[in-house]
Amino acid sequence: MTVKRGSLVAIAAGIIALATLTPTSEVAQNGGRFVWCIACGDFGLADFAANVALFVPLGWALGRAGLKPGTVIAIVVCATIGIELAQLWFLPGRVASLSDILANTTGGVVGLALPRLLSRLRGSTTNAGRATAVYGGLLAVSLWAGTVVQRISIPDALQWARQSPRLPGYTDFTGVLREVRINGTTVATGEWLALSAKDSTAVTLDLVAGVPDQRRAEIIATQPRTGPAWAWVDQQARDARVHFASASDWLRLRGQDPVMADALPATAGESVMVRLVGRHFGYDVVVETKGGTAVRHASITPGDGWRLFMPFARTRERLAPLLDALWMAALLAPLSYLATGHSAVAVGVAGAAAAVYLLLLPLALGCAWLSLASWCGAAGGFLIGKVMARWTS
Repeated sequence: MTVKRGSLVAIAAGIIALATLTPTSEVAQNGGRFVWCIACGDFGLADFAANVALFVPLGWALGRAGLKPGTVIAIVVCATIGIELAQLWFLPGRVASLSDILANTTGGVVGLALPRLLSRLRGSTTNAGRATAVYGGLLAVSLWAGTVVQRISIPDALQWARQSPRLPGYTDFTGVLREVRINGTTVATGEWLALSAKDSTAVTLDLVAGVPDQRRAEIIATQPRTGPAWAWVDQQARDARVHFASASDWLRLRGQDPVMADALPATAGESVMVRLVGRHFGYDVVVETKGGTAVRHASITPGDGWRLFMPFARTRERLAPLLDALWMAALLAPLSYLATGHSAVAVGVAGAAAAVYLLLLPLALGCAWLSLASWCGAAGGFLIGKVMARWTS
């Protein structure tokens, strides 16, 4: 194994260690037991996909290091089993599961097979052209689907209730909910309110803060006449955790889950106002206390697909522009990589088609435009794919 190839393995292993072997502030909901189900939990599919992607670089790096396929698979399996045991026994907030082992192993196998697959696709200009067209189509469908899945539904009627979910990691909310207003109208618990607005819905809470707890406490859940809850607010420590319903829920992907970090009072008894405004492709969350006001305004764009898979909800918003750029770079790089194997004309056509599609998609769906970070990421990814194609050839 050369130094260069050994470095690639070390980098891939370091990324995995950083992502899997650090404690989290979350309360593990498996009670310290190994979870045997596949893609279980609220974000089962999202976590499975994220774990597959996490191990692709390791499988690729081990394969380039000259190891035999059987040896690579054995290393990946042993590594993921070791990680799951460490999460089970030593790492607070982590959940060990059979699903992770299968996903990580799948990612390693995909990474191992990737160089041979790409070599075959770029083995001739005909193969490269066909691969470019197929990937371009898949990319267009994926960007459309990733945006539509995050669309927030606007109900025609709504009611609310305070609940105490009997789930591991949850506790009762110890504060007092004094008043709930839906679109400006005060609504009693269990009372239905017909909504005339079709493009947005606002829910305002006046409450007295409860005792901060590392376990989650549900403050309120709003319910439409059919389907899952439309929006709810939980407290965990001083964080206000909000959720807006979308198609991502029943797909077990991560959708609109903003976290207002440290927005709630440190002590019980203080007055708090929480306001939620949900729109089809965006939301506003405001938390007002005597210590100040925290505001989160978000608009959903075709570059937000990473939100469906990315964990660490409390901290990821601070990295949102970077994640937008990386997501678009990861999507566009394979397109230029494959097109470069065909011709310079194919590269130009692919780039122009991608740019036009990214301009037209927000107009067609009614969502927000791509952010500047997303455009920079798309352009950078397209350039990186072209450079990598020439380097590997």
